[in-house]
Amino acid sequence: MAKVPKEFQSALWSYDISKLDSKRDANLIITQLLNYGGEKARMWVLENYSDEKIKQVLNHPQRGVWNRNILREMLNKENLTIDPLEYEAAIRNLTASPILIKEVWKRKGFVT
Repeated sequence: MAKVPKEFQSALWSYDISKLDSKRDANLIITQLLNYGGEKARMWVLENYSDEKIKQVLNHPQRGVWNRNILREMLNKENLTIDPLEYEAAIRNLTASPILIKEVWKRKGFVT
């Protein structure tokens, strides 16, 4: 699998690209490049990761990091539907609703 090109460093600002492993760090790379990388980065993701892997990342989006419009666009493009609560929990929001947070923890089994 190809190394992440240095030109995408701005989408992976918190990481040393030379230390990222395309396979081990696939979820992170796919999420960041789809979310912040622009069209060229999206094309690189599509060329370097299987549809199955991309769909896996979109079906279980990392919490609190996604841009609402990007995640919606990618889900629509892949014709995927996810739990609305999981969708809302994935959206980057500095003022997340306490009700949403409580419901996420409740569904995960940490709160009754």
